[in-house]
Amino acid sequence: MSLHDEKKLLAETEGDAPPGDEAEAPGSDTSKKMTDEEIDAIKRKIRESRKEVHKKTETMISERFAFEEAIKRPYFHVKPLERGQLKNWREYLDFEISFRGYLGDEERIRILFERCLIACALYEEFWIKYAKYTETKDTYTVDYTRSIYDRACNIHLQKRPGIHLQWAAFEEKHGNEEKSAEILNKMVGLFPSLEIVLLRRINLERRRGHLNSALAFYKKAIITAGSTSTGSNLSIRAARFASKVLGNASEAEEILSTAVEKDPKNPRLYLQLTDLYMHQVPFDFTAVLKALNKALSAPLDLQDKLRFAQRKLQFVEDFAPFVTDLHEAEKEYSDLAREVREKMPKREAEPQSLKGEPDTKKAREAYTPALPTTAYSTSAATPYTSASYTNQYNYGSSYGTNYAGSTYNPATYQQGSTWYNQGSYGYGYGNYPYTGY
Repeated sequence: MSLHDEKKLLAETEGDAPPGDEAEAPGSDTSKKMTDEEIDAIKRKIRESRKEVHKKTETMISERFAFEEAIKRPYFHVKPLERGQLKNWREYLDFEISFRGYLGDEERIRILFERCLIACALYEEFWIKYAKYTETKDTYTVDYTRSIYDRACNIHLQKRPGIHLQWAAFEEKHGNEEKSAEILNKMVGLFPSLEIVLLRRINLERRRGHLNSALAFYKKAIITAGSTSTGSNLSIRAARFASKVLGNASEAEEILSTAVEKDPKNPRLYLQLTDLYMHQVPFDFTAVLKALNKALSAPLDLQDKLRFAQRKLQFVEDFAPFVTDLHEAEKEYSDLAREVREKMPKREAEPQSLKGEPDTKKAREAYTPALPTTAYSTSAATPYTSASYTNQYNYGSSYGTNYAGSTYNPATYQQGSTWYNQGSYGYGYGNYPYTGY
């Protein structure tokens, strides 16, 4: 029964027909009029259907009322929005996306996104949220999602690298690599010293199979880097790329050597140089030892030098062909450990077990560090050969993703962050404790 029929029926039962329907047409059959019971049943059915629609509408309005009331600036303005306004838009969008059960959900969500982007046109997080939402729904085409990125990047957010990187990844995902390269080139031109942009451009070339072009991009980025730390980070990545992907160890060595000359106080460069020699085939003991000695003679902090001395001691213990090399490494480590201890604050230098205890002679004597108990042969050992080198000596092989306890993130890395966790270096390394007490 249509809405017109329902209105006509209600009007007839109340004695007031709609205009134009006051009387039956001549010749009409009036013998088929409904009984009062039938009319009442139809009225109840109509009222119940209307009540159900009204209840659903009322529920939907009440659930959104708080969000709508919190919107104080529905129009665009160059002034920043308050945090409460941004939070309200986020929660409103999340609520609408998770709300299911009624017809027109997708259209309502689309309209809400468009409303949000009027007030939040200068906030890339909402553009990215909108684009990613449409990308996951079959009701939207690739061109529709592309139009969102185009509006954001070419109109409102022309100098925001974050959303441009998202757009470049979207284009590459859908096979449009040339468009992705065009977007990234634009960002490289605007931000020539932004590391994440440079890396995205380089790795696009790598994924396209243009390996020599990727290395050329690395070298150019190192030269034009805006800071010494950025140049060092890019040098480490370039050396790893040359060594692992291109298989060109000499190129990697040249890149790292140049970086060390420019940034001699960066311990990560010496660590990467040592790692490069450690994984060369055939294994060269002298080259690794030379890299460790270079780090120990560099203008590094004492604590960094002590860490390299620890690594050298462990390396010599595992691979030195003669015991004299081990004795020299032990002495070098012991001297550095003593020097570090003398320069540490007294409270910090105390053994952990003695902190908070009375400073008595008995308490001090209770801490007696043991000397190394390993017995060494005085006869010359058989020189170490590359054939016996195994990967069980995991000297930084996972650098870049989990290098010695730290995670390197190119977007957030700050020079001077903790690059390996060895909090107990002052109180013993394996069987080699401090001997300078």
